[in-house]
Amino acid sequence: MADVTDEQPEDEETGSGGGGLKLIIAGVGAAVIIGGGAAGWFTGIIPGALGMTADEEIVAEGEAADGDASSDSKKRGGRGKKGDEEEATSIVKLEPIIISLPSPTTIRRKLPRLNVVVALEVTDAELTEEMRPQLRNDLISTIRLIDAQTLNSPGGLATLRSTIEESAGAVLGSSLKQVLITEFILL
Repeated sequence: MADVTDEQPEDEETGSGGGGLKLIIAGVGAAVIIGGGAAGWFTGIIPGALGMTADEEIVAEGEAADGDASSDSKKRGGRGKKGDEEEATSIVKLEPIIISLPSPTTIRRKLPRLNVVVALEVTDAELTEEMRPQLRNDLISTIRLIDAQTLNSPGGLATLRSTIEESAGAVLGSSLKQVLITEFILL
């Protein structure tokens, strides 16, 4: 009689038929894709394809070496215009403002809280830096006067922006060009 054994070839028993090789090929493929993406990003090919530009300061420094007269406005983010001549502007990001808001229907322990981050587009960044403490004080004082129901309404963000604009305009004068609210959380 013939000996019958239960042994099967390894490929049929595990059903993996070269699974280790497939895993290695997949790993090498992933590494090639990630490496190629990183190389494309750092060489500027991918940002260029996505419409992103190089940092304005780096571009401006290169133009300053060529003697370009408008490099100072580009270095400071010059996008604003005053008449026919270009006016240099800068974006100054302020520290987050976190305050409790008045609410006539809520008990004191559970007052609504507002977390807002503001950036200002200004023509005089040095003045803004000098006035930062007074600016922050005035912003907190005026924002504190807005109740949570107003901020929660559809026009609440516009109300907040105009309030900040008035307060910052009183401190910075004509240097203030635009108020940007970069974060707004009402809890």
